[in-house]
Parts: sequence; structure tokens; C-alpha cells
Amino acid sequence: MQNMIDRFVEKERSSEFNPFLPARVMVRINEPVVQKSMFHPAVKLAMVAAGIVGAVACGIVVGSTYSQPSMNEQALVVNDNQIENFSFYYTLGVE
Repeated sequence: MQNMIDRFVEKERSSEFNPFLPARVMVRINEPVVQKSMFHPAVKLAMVAAGIVGAVACGIVVGSTYSQPSMNEQALVVNDNQIENFSFYYTLGVE
């Protein structure tokens, strides 16, 4: 591994110097950064608006899937004293 590193370093040191490379690097560094966008700002705004409208529409669709509870609900009322013998526990507290 060390031999490979040494060979690479020697190869880099023995390569010829390109006088144009520093000039290109300096021009690239001093050049102002301009972000090039694929979309016009109006298209971006339209896409954001369409996303918001789509989210609201999905919310309405999901919200409409739930139905109101029906008033036909029935309840079961059971006297627990008849199911299990709780009177035994009541008598333990009296003693």
C-alpha cells in the first residue's frame, strides 16, 4: 500500500506544470455564482399553488370518506351482580 502511495506522489511530482491551470482556477473562483434554474419563477409559483390546491383537495376527499354516526346505536345494560357473585365481596367488608 505504501509503495502505491509513493508511486502516485512521484508521478504527480514528475508531471509537467500547466501555466494555464492556475489562471483558470482563479477565474473560476472570482466568477460570481449564478444559479441557473430550469423553471421560470412564474412556473415555480404555479407549481406551489397547484400543490396547495392538491393538498386541500386530498384533505376534502379524505374528510368526506368518514360518515356521520347513525342514531340507531343500541346499548347493552347488564347487572354485574347477576353475572358474578359480587355479594361475596360486599360481605367481606362488613365482617
